[in-house]
Amino acid sequence: MVRLLRKVARSRKFRLITTSVIAGSGLLVGLETNESIVSSAPELFEALEHLIVAFFLVELTIRIAAYGSKPWRFFRNGWNVFDFVIITLCALPLAPQPIPWNRVARVLRMLRLVTALPRLRLLVRALVSTIPSIGYVSMLLMLHFYIYAVVGTFLFGKNDPVHFGSLHIALVSLFRVLTLEDWTDLMYIQMYGSAKYGYDIYPEAALVAQSTAFPVVSVLFFISFVLLGTMIILNLFVGVMLNSIAETTTEAEVKDLEASREKGYLTVADELKLLYRQIDGLKSNVQTLSVRLKHEKAAELREDEEAVALSAAKASAAHQKVANLH
Repeated sequence: MVRLLRKVARSRKFRLITTSVIAGSGLLVGLETNESIVSSAPELFEALEHLIVAFFLVELTIRIAAYGSKPWRFFRNGWNVFDFVIITLCALPLAPQPIPWNRVARVLRMLRLVTALPRLRLLVRALVSTIPSIGYVSMLLMLHFYIYAVVGTFLFGKNDPVHFGSLHIALVSLFRVLTLEDWTDLMYIQMYGSAKYGYDIYPEAALVAQSTAFPVVSVLFFISFVLLGTMIILNLFVGVMLNSIAETTTEAEVKDLEASREKGYLTVADELKLLYRQIDGLKSNVQTLSVRLKHEKAAELREDEEAVALSAAKASAAHQKVANLH
């Protein structure tokens, strides 16, 4: 029985049916946003909802039962835990007293597509692996924002209080510039002064604004911000993500090819692909080790220099004592 359940849980048809039901449940939630459609057949929508949740519960039971006498092994996989939580949240609205956020729980079912589609799961794993690197890029971007917001508030605060009247407003305005959403309008307000450009739609702010033109400084300010922020730092985000996705994809391909080799399904072309992937991995490891070796040698050299300097200082002090005795 356990062998049959394991075969069903791992079968391609079972995964395809599960994916189809997940997509169908997402479509059902979308239709439920239109009250006129729901009111035309409320019993049908309720019946479909019960069928979908019942299918998910049966699917979850099959996957857990496939582990036989050790069902807890199901929860060792993070994706399985994710599925269990989502299905549990979806089943709660079927209780006698439904929880108020049952529709939110229904929307969460769409997240199960991540676990149902291996390539999508691979992409999520790659994005998660970029978090440490993206953290440093984010710090650089926040520093970039903060410096320009402070400078912009000091320079343009009186001329343009709507967009640079305070630090937090300046940060929001710079985010608009970063997205390239009419950023030239902000630049022209500073170039020509608020009395000549832009403030005709802000009559109340125009009364308190002290119009001052910054024809050169404003151009340098905004163009440098766009070049550094949009063209360089945001491209760092993209570069880090693409690099991580490529590495994760390569690792997944190697694992799949190695699994196929163990089962005897590997062709000559697959063998060559696996060798190339392994060679690329070895090259990357060699480069990493070379960098670490250089850092270690540099650290050892600094320690030796410090030791020599300390010995020389001690020798000099001893020589000075001897000279004082004479």
